[in-house]
Amino acid sequence: MRYFNLYSSILITKGANRILISDLQRNNSELQSLELYEIIDEFKTNSIEEVFAFYDDESKEIAQEYLGFLLEKEYGFISDGDWDRNFGPLSLEYVDYSNISNLFIERNELAIPTNLIQSIDNLQISHLVIY
Repeated sequence: MRYFNLYSSILITKGANRILISDLQRNNSELQSLELYEIIDEFKTNSIEEVFAFYDDESKEIAQEYLGFLLEKEYGFISDGDWDRNFGPLSLEYVDYSNISNLFIERNELAIPTNLIQSIDNLQISHLVIY
């Protein structure tokens, strides 16, 4: 049996009418139909042969085109047998060790008091936005 595996650097975001395929490694994204999302979702748990068996002849041809598209764009790869289970998903967990990571300040005056600047520096705030 053959399995289709998405690369860990490919993120699929499902919207109301379409999906967004984001290639984090190449820094590009593109919109596709929701049908492609359903097929990608089926590939996560079933072999290519099992997925194609779900469809009638006309729909199977469309599913094969989608698989060809995914391979052509290098969004994934095909593996033989069950060894594809060794590819764990990319962790999306983010840990920020700062007490405060983002600070938004709204001021009427352009000048910022020195004691406020010193406090921001002491807290090691990573991102500062001043309105």
